Amino acid sequence: MKRIIKVVILLTLVLLTLKAESREAARTILSLPTGTTTVTVGGDINGIAVDPTSGSILLSDFMSNKVIFYLGKTGGEIFTMAKNIPTGSSDMTYIHNPLAVAFDSSTNKFFVANSNAPDTSVTMTIAPLITVINNIGGTVPSMNLDNLSLGSNAIFSGIAIDPDNHIAFFSDYNNNKIIRLKTDTLTIERDISPAGGTPAGLAYDPTTGFLYVANSLDKLITIIETQLEGGSPDATSTRQPIKLSFEPHGIGVNPSTGSVFVGKRSNSFEILTLNDDDSTYSSINPIVESGTVAIDDVNDRAFIVNNTQGTLTVIDTVTNKIKNVYAVDSARSVAYNPTTNKVFVGTSDGKLFVISATGRF
Repeated sequence: MKRIIKVVILLTLVLLTLKAESREAARTILSLPTGTTTVTVGGDINGIAVDPTSGSILLSDFMSNKVIFYLGKTGGEIFTMAKNIPTGSSDMTYIHNPLAVAFDSSTNKFFVANSNAPDTSVTMTIAPLITVINNIGGTVPSMNLDNLSLGSNAIFSGIAIDPDNHIAFFSDYNNNKIIRLKTDTLTIERDISPAGGTPAGLAYDPTTGFLYVANSLDKLITIIETQLEGGSPDATSTRQPIKLSFEPHGIGVNPSTGSVFVGKRSNSFEILTLNDDDSTYSSINPIVESGTVAIDDVNDRAFIVNNTQGTLTVIDTVTNKIKNVYAVDSARSVAYNPTTNKVFVGTSDGKLFVISATGRF
């Protein structure tokens, strides 16, 4: 029997029922727990990657063309890394419009997806790059940036990591493909295509070997089997895409439950259960707006931030019910550290909230 895939959707509805509105109105938006630390890091924090072992955190600041390290185990030291290219330069190492960041535990490296090339006289020959930053266990990271050119006119918008097989997947929004990179050798294996149109967010499930692709403008979820049964880890196959009635964006998967959470600015929270024969929608709870997603697969929780409403929502991924909603002004991005049981929320006004996710959180 093939595994049933549960896709949890944050879906836009034009009209809500009075019952749904009353439930949302009755929900109390809580203050963040006592002991939450607020760190001023500057910038517009649109991406967060965490090294669970050293406690190092990489933040991407899209507008300022930089990434920021927060060294959590050394007194919270902040280190900014930025390298812009002067006009006319052919320098191929830079950070420019970083959109997505990720950490690979198998190689101890951070990966940055630069979504655009610098504005120089050679822009047409300098392609957006993947920046690889060597992590040095809770200290200032290596300044030797490795950059990989992955083709012209690319817009890299998502990263997913398969640490067991030393693979990183990068979504190229503009060229409708997925780049597959060996993280141990930093060599590009190949492109994965078809991957649906306008691939944005990515999520990898190590239990099934499925790579979930949020195809934004095409209103699809593409499922790529990266580890075919009886085949090598290098084999891939694309399943029938899931058709949606909205544009998906952020995405996360809980390997222990098989649920996939798809984030979008929305007004309701629904679950879509899929198998090979049919699909059904069922309403769970309303949730006002949604953005990026982080998963705690140990305690079966999903964390979703909403920039418009300024909230952090915690969802039980077993019951698919909202546990709590917390006020976080200008919330923009979220990540979770399973080692310390802490949630990190970045904001569009340059703050990083460090939240202990213990107790009833």
